[in-house]
Amino acid sequence: MENITFFMNVARKLGVAEQAIFGTPDLYEEKNMGTVMTAIYTFAGVIQFTVPEFQGPKLGEPIQAKVKDEKRTGVVATQCGGLSSAMKVEKATTGARQVAAGFNPGVKAPPEEGADAQGLDADLKAKQEAKFDPELEKTVCTWIEAVTGESKGDKTSQEWLQSGLVLCNLVNKIKPGYIKKVNTSTLPFKQMENITFYMNAARELGVPEQSMFGTPDLYEGKNMGSVISAINTFGGAIQVSVPEFDGPKLGVAVHAVIDDKRRPSAGTMATSQYEAMERTMQVERPKDGGITKGAQ
Repeated sequence: MENITFFMNVARKLGVAEQAIFGTPDLYEEKNMGTVMTAIYTFAGVIQFTVPEFQGPKLGEPIQAKVKDEKRTGVVATQCGGLSSAMKVEKATTGARQVAAGFNPGVKAPPEEGADAQGLDADLKAKQEAKFDPELEKTVCTWIEAVTGESKGDKTSQEWLQSGLVLCNLVNKIKPGYIKKVNTSTLPFKQMENITFYMNAARELGVPEQSMFGTPDLYEGKNMGSVISAINTFGGAIQVSVPEFDGPKLGVAVHAVIDDKRRPSAGTMATSQYEAMERTMQVERPKDGGITKGAQ
């Protein structure tokens, strides 16, 4: 699956648009091979434009693509910042600005440095910070320290948990040997792999999907409120799924049953609308006598 991720990252860098990229389960679990084939076909067209030095066999028509995705400079959000930044406007003079501000005391003149193009992102960030609970963070970190025996010290929660190592050790303290491979490397992709190991274990031990966080939420510190809340839910889930653990408790017991299995394949394609339904239903077959009588 990591190899699949490597391919998708390269495809993005070489110009394949995000809407043409497939998800890892689409290929690894064969959930949507049509999307996979379409993405590879798009990739073959894009490299004819972005990798002109490649002289090998061609597939499809060239696709012009240019990827330039850089982090925007963070500034204070304004009500109309996103719209104003997308338009070429003439800046008002100082006198005009004062008149505009004086015309309505409730309206502030736009800043001299121009409008903010990141208003929506800043608003979302502000909402995330508003939902962040420092007391819950302290409780969760104290619980992790008590279970693992590791000290957070002067680090922030994000710095302490970023490598995923502490979270993997937390799982193995609660259920010894549950995560068989824990990376100690400082390489980013290895640390993100640790976070994935923890999340997979959390799902298996009863944390519902809606309570999970994304890897960037922790590794890049994008939404630590979501991370802390998920760990708190994990503390409640193990009280039910791991009753043999007699260590410190966190939160209230969470009862969750996850039974999501892939249905067995019938091996052949359905030839009618009734055949597919019949395969998945338990039906009583008519006896020979009944068939003979009906035929008569």
